[in-house]
Amino acid sequence: MPGGATTDLHADFWINPPIRREGNAIRVDIKFVDQNGHRRTIKNVRIESDKQKTRTPIKLRQEAVYKLEHDIEKKVAALLKDEITRYKKFGRRHGELGSLHAVYKGKVGKQIYGDGWNHSQSGRRFEVVSDPQNAVIKSENGDTLIALFDSLENEAEKELFVSSLTTRLNREKEYCCVSYLILYVLFRIGKLERGLETAATCLIQQPTWIDKLLRRKPREPSLEPHQRHGLGDMLGLLNALLRYNHASFRDVELDAIEAFIEKPMEFGERIDEKIHSARSFRLNTPVQ
Repeated sequence: MPGGATTDLHADFWINPPIRREGNAIRVDIKFVDQNGHRRTIKNVRIESDKQKTRTPIKLRQEAVYKLEHDIEKKVAALLKDEITRYKKFGRRHGELGSLHAVYKGKVGKQIYGDGWNHSQSGRRFEVVSDPQNAVIKSENGDTLIALFDSLENEAEKELFVSSLTTRLNREKEYCCVSYLILYVLFRIGKLERGLETAATCLIQQPTWIDKLLRRKPREPSLEPHQRHGLGDMLGLLNALLRYNHASFRDVELDAIEAFIEKPMEFGERIDEKIHSARSFRLNTPVQ
């Protein structure tokens, strides 16, 4: 081999007697010696066990709808529970979000996360659609909830409706996996900022004092498969709304979303691009 060249090196090690319990990783310093006596030391190498123990998923507590006292809260909880069922069947692994879908130019698209462009459109706006009047995000359960809100006769009932949604926008509750639907409804009834404020404290995993001390990300609990992407799916919804329905957002709502995604998170960069594109679209589009 010519001088200065590199190659892959594969090595196997047996440690006897064992110095760790089965399933635990070890950290070691490794010294390699070649045929000419040259030594190379690699320090603090973490070696994972191939028999790591998996954590038992946490099952979030189920709410009994019949025990709820108010009829409005019962209806909200029942529709959210139906959405959970739909999400289990048509969720993230299929690129879908339960009953949510986009309708663009009369065509229904179930792949709610979809973003795309091609080189034939080079230089054109692609972060958001240029004809938002031909696009809409729909949801059978979400639109039913919105119709319920519109039917309420007084502010007290409307406040109960909103609080019934925001109290369930929580990573520790079974409705975590349908946070996207909760935010969809809050957006449609003009309460997006309240939903984002709730999500910032109740949906995002908060760091403990030891996390802050070590400057590390909080450790996410092990949840059932359908409960693992509540925040990510909610951000996926925001990404889709901004792509198709950006004209429906108020400036103050765009500000609130931009503040919400200040910290690095899933879809954050794509959402940020769409906010800037939506603002540019408004400046470049004559007011009718």
